[in-house]
Amino acid sequence: RVSLSAIDPDRTDGFGHPKEIGGGELPISSLKSGEVYLNKDASQELNASPGDELRVFVNNKLIVLSVAALVEYKGSGTDGPAILMSLPDAQGALDREGQIKHIAISNSGNGLSSIDYTEDVIAELGPTVTPLGLEVDPTKRDAIDFVNSLGSTFTSFFVTFGVFSIAAGIMLITLIFVMLAAERRSEMGMARAVGTKRRHLIQMFL
Repeated sequence: RVSLSAIDPDRTDGFGHPKEIGGGELPISSLKSGEVYLNKDASQELNASPGDELRVFVNNKLIVLSVAALVEYKGSGTDGPAILMSLPDAQGALDREGQIKHIAISNSGNGLSSIDYTEDVIAELGPTVTPLGLEVDPTKRDAIDFVNSLGSTFTSFFVTFGVFSIAAGIMLITLIFVMLAAERRSEMGMARAVGTKRRHLIQMFL
């Protein structure tokens, strides 16, 4: 399965532009009718290269597309195989004229600092989207929170495992010394009997 990401070519400023693998930027607006970009994962999954023809089936409808270029793009809405095409072109191909599925919002800041504004953006959008029966989904923040919690779980597991290993090692060393002392009880007793002081005996034992 490949995700189809249809993007409005006039509203990509907050998300940047696709970059051709090994080349420069390729705006969505430069796509002609019937042309698409593929990301690296989609290219590998489909074994497709620029100039190849794709036969895409959507809702039992065949759409023939041409691969214009292979690109890298973080604004496609998926981290898996993706086909990128112009929104008007996709609406016409899918018989969805004038319809959209998502409105993506890019906060100010870089990849991580932008989530600091999430609550403020949600509060600003609330009066507009609520009467329309829509909702705001903080996808990026939720994804980062999930990754952080997953990382914390792995960290806790390895710390616990490490502490257990250290404790087991200390116990093993202690038991070895106890066993050595038990085996040499008579030997140490005779050494004490001939005048060896206790501190000398401890030094010899260690």
